[in-house]
This record gives sequence, C-alpha cells and structure tokens, in this order.
Amino acid sequence: MSLYEAAISVGLVAFGLRFAWVAPRLWRNDLGWDPDRPPAFWALGLTWWRGLVRCSFLAGPMFLIGAPGYALDKSGAGGSLVDAAIVVSAAIGAFVLFVLMPGVFLFNKPRWVVVPHLRHQHGALAEWRGKRSAPTPAPGVTPRVPLR
Repeated sequence: MSLYEAAISVGLVAFGLRFAWVAPRLWRNDLGWDPDRPPAFWALGLTWWRGLVRCSFLAGPMFLIGAPGYALDKSGAGGSLVDAAIVVSAAIGAFVLFVLMPGVFLFNKPRWVVVPHLRHQHGALAEWRGKRSAPTPAPGVTPRVPLR
C-alpha cells in the first residue's frame, strides 16, 4: 500500500468516525442546519439544499462501511475471507450511494433513513413540480413522531 492509498484510507476512516460522533446530534436536530435557508455561498437553489441536508445522514454510513473495504483492498492481503469482506462492503456502499441516496433526494423515501425532523418534506421531484413543504422545526426542536 502506497503512502497515498494509506492517506485515503485514514481520511475515509476519519470522516466516518466524525460522522459517528455527529450522527446523534443530526438525528435530534441539534446541529443547527436549517434546510429552509441555504448558506450564502450555495448557488444551486433551495430544492438542492434540502436534498443535500436530507441525504447527509446517509453519507457517514457509506464511508464507515466503504473505508475498511478500500483499506483491505489496497493492503494486498489475500484470502477468500478478505475478498468477501471487500465485496460485501462495496455492495453495501453502492446500495447506499445508488439506491438510498437518490430515493431520499428525489422522493424523500424510505422514511426510516430520513431524520425525523425532515420526514414531512416532499422530495425534489415534487418540489420541482410546484409542491412546497411546510417549514422545518427550528434547530434544537425534534418533533414527536408517533410509532405505528
């Protein structure tokens, strides 16, 4: 494994661990991200900002699962168990990236992977067709969602 590949592995693991630390605050709406007001530098519009905020919760697991697979692949370790671990981590990462993230961005579904305070929003396709979502609760306020 070259120094460059080792740095990528460490960076992916660091990003994943940072997410693991931030994830509970993101789920409880304690981070202060307001999906109704994009930052001043954001040039892609409100719909894209809302989609990014909705999908942000899925980025961490993708890196946490993909980083060990990348590191194992680049380490040169052989064996059927290592190869199986690489394939499984790549398959899970691809499922999150190509199935769950577009589903959350475009349709805001499946609801179980969307943080509770953003489940009321419409997906990007519905917003592009003219539907508007109700305002999001203020940061620090988590709505009570009944379990059914």
